[in-house]
Amino acid sequence: MGEKVFNLAVNMGPYHAALCLQRALRACGRPVAEDGILGPVTMGAARAVGDPIALLTALRSEAAGYYRLLAALGPARGDPDAVYFLSGWLNRAYQ
Repeated sequence: MGEKVFNLAVNMGPYHAALCLQRALRACGRPVAEDGILGPVTMGAARAVGDPIALLTALRSEAAGYYRLLAALGPARGDPDAVYFLSGWLNRAYQ
């Protein structure tokens, strides 16, 4: 799990990667504060998840959602090429 979060942090930044993990934990029944901080509470909740495959699946889904939003808002944020990168971003999310 740590490898996947690190991979996402390299691409989307540590704040957004931590948010994706926290939202994935919530989806797996381990609600934690969505503060974008990968601290001891978030780490403990990740270790306590009974089904790590479910957590990885939820994390992938959260990352894909982040990338889709980034692509959709790209032109409004001055990045008209964001849609061009969406396919690669989704590949990264689902790896």
